[in-house]
Amino acid sequence: MTKPITLALLSAFMVVNITASAQNNEKARSLANGYGGFGGLLYDVGPVLGATGLSQGGGGAFLWNNFFIGGYGMGLVSNHYKRVVYLNPDDKSGNPYDYSGDPVKFGHGGLLLGKVFPLKGDVSLMASGTFGWGGLAWSPNIGDKRRQKMYQIEENIFVMQPKLMAAYQPLRWLRLEAGLGYRMVFTSNKQYLDISGPGAPRWRNFFESGEFSAPTFNFGIMFGAF
Repeated sequence: MTKPITLALLSAFMVVNITASAQNNEKARSLANGYGGFGGLLYDVGPVLGATGLSQGGGGAFLWNNFFIGGYGMGLVSNHYKRVVYLNPDDKSGNPYDYSGDPVKFGHGGLLLGKVFPLKGDVSLMASGTFGWGGLAWSPNIGDKRRQKMYQIEENIFVMQPKLMAAYQPLRWLRLEAGLGYRMVFTSNKQYLDISGPGAPRWRNFFESGEFSAPTFNFGIMFGAF
């Protein structure tokens, strides 16, 4: 799940270098008015598994006449837990594993696109969206490597997040962003046989979409030619 974040940060770095070199000449402002690019850091704050979570990552995009398209990557940095007691069918010991002490990993990356609506002076509004793929995972803390691999859980997800942001540009090459969004997470409904919860035994999903879908506060620090 770190791969999409790494790729997005690399793309952001490339965009920043390209646009920064353009700003070293007298045509920088006219370039930014027609086309340019930006990249930087992204932060999301919102509920994850019933508690406030923080995700961080990066993104970069090319800009044409106030429309932009690029890529992003995000990963959960706060720790969140969920109690699941699971007995793998291949575990001959008969001892189920309890995941309640292992933090859930949550990451995604993909397409970033949107439009800038300039207002007065250095202030603007932005309507944007991210559309990405990623995963939810548990890496159990088990000394036995064979059993640890047996209880490693990974589930593919698709994430969409529309956002409405306000932006302030204190410098020609710096833009600060803040706003609201809604993170929609679609899980692949990977299931396990619950042997200890209410109504057990019964099949349950490891993760539910509603545990990660939520309103978010979004922040960004961008560098480039705007």
